[in-house]
Amino acid sequence: MRMHEMVFMREYRLFLTDIVEAIDEIEDFTSGMDFTEFLNDRKTQKAVVKNIKIIGEAGYECAG
Repeated sequence: MRMHEMVFMREYRLFLTDIVEAIDEIEDFTSGMDFTEFLNDRKTQKAVVKNIKIIGEAGYECAG
């Protein structure tokens, strides 16, 4: 395996780690909430949106 391929694989894993961590945070933030509670909690909404952006950006980088 060439050096640039190894670097890419390492970066790829980091992006996947970002995705998993963002999903975990969304689950933590929304655990025990129903949809109405979520709609009434702006802080949780903003935290979830932030993590969805992280997932999108990391996914974009993985797709290359």
